[in-house]
Amino acid sequence: MTIYTQSSKKGSKNNMDMKDLPQTEKAFEALEAALKDFQGVLQNKKNALLQQRQSYKNNMSEKNKQIDDMKAVVAKVLDKTTKVVQKIDMVLKEDGSSNSNN
Repeated sequence: MTIYTQSSKKGSKNNMDMKDLPQTEKAFEALEAALKDFQGVLQNKKNALLQQRQSYKNNMSEKNKQIDDMKAVVAKVLDKTTKVVQKIDMVLKEDGSSNSNN
């Protein structure tokens, strides 16, 4: 890696190779390694969040299915209850003891 520095003279540039600055080179290498590690950590976090999101979607789908099933059961119970009530009303009307308040 080459670093370009500007000297105090206007417009003159000095070329410095990173080999001339061993501490700086080590610092850049450490920074580069840290950035790669950080990128890996971010990718792992992203993957974990995507899995969690998918799990929530699957869970929500299952919960919605359970709610729909429960609604269907309640609808069947209400339908059967209505039919029983209608049959009871018919028996009471035939018997003549039907309550006119129904």
